[in-house]
Amino acid sequence: MPNIYARPISPPAFKPQVIRLEILNEMRKVGREVLEDYARTVETWKDKPKFETQLSLTNANGPVLFAGLKDDGSEGAKHFVMVNEGTPPHEIFAGAYTGQSEKKALSFPGTFTAKTVPGVLQSGSGGEGGAQVATPYVQHPGIKARKFDEAIQFKWTSQFSVRMQEALYRGAQKTGHA
Repeated sequence: MPNIYARPISPPAFKPQVIRLEILNEMRKVGREVLEDYARTVETWKDKPKFETQLSLTNANGPVLFAGLKDDGSEGAKHFVMVNEGTPPHEIFAGAYTGQSEKKALSFPGTFTAKTVPGVLQSGSGGEGGAQVATPYVQHPGIKARKFDEAIQFKWTSQFSVRMQEALYRGAQKTGHA
């Protein structure tokens, strides 16, 4: 009777740390690109806010990238919140009428062009000009919400998923499991 020899057939060792590292590296790259989008929205601002990212692989549904304003209380951060979320119409009074200063009139240029546009991930030069206006109060029309955060989330939601799948595949290739 002939002898039959069998050798086990087994795939290469699975190395989850290699796949995890590939995913984390791609998350960092995406995070930098998201921060670049946020930076473009305030590129021409004098008081620029800071933005930050946080990465997580602990979510049961997969990798998560948190990105947005670093709320450090700076003037730039406060300005970003007002521009991003908008403000309702409101009255502004000179300091003498609010007890905040001795000034009895507000003074400002008669025309104003915003540096940003709702939903557009960039900022322009904007500007102000025209004859100077002086008045004890003004009815401010409010700020139309730019919704930069929503535009960035919309742009990156599907791209993030694709990039994570590509990173997973690269990691699997590196471990011999592609």
